[in-house]
Amino acid sequence: MLLSRASLLTLVTFIAFDPIYCFPLTSSFHLQKDIGTIWQVTDFHLDVNYSTHGDHTQMCHNHATSPHHDHHFKDNLSTYGDYSCDSPWALVSSAVSAMKSIEASPDFILWTGDSIPHIKDSEDSLDKVYEVIGNITRLLRSTFPNTTIYPTVG
Repeated sequence: MLLSRASLLTLVTFIAFDPIYCFPLTSSFHLQKDIGTIWQVTDFHLDVNYSTHGDHTQMCHNHATSPHHDHHFKDNLSTYGDYSCDSPWALVSSAVSAMKSIEASPDFILWTGDSIPHIKDSEDSLDKVYEVIGNITRLLRSTFPNTTIYPTVG
């Protein structure tokens, strides 16, 4: 018995919570028979203002004039991010490239949201939200041009 795409989507919504995960879906009657492969992605937290010259106490933004700016951390920020900060573009694009190298033709991609950075309310704007979501959308669509992407609110 094969599951419909709607049933698979419902199933995946409840069981797939890893940030980036690809797994074969199998039928309960034919456990060895693959019936599809998907990518489930979430929590990109893309920060377009991340800087390798930033201050980790200021979300890795480059605030050289900030009273909190500590030059000790200036050279310690990686191109691919810092534990204290949201994801730079290099990390997000590298992760999506790795997805393609692992499974280039999934049946679909389930993108479960939480893509914007943890920014201060004073910096929050719809333009920034649209920019981040637009950047990730273009990246996923250009990397997986023949794959349906199901975005969800979150």
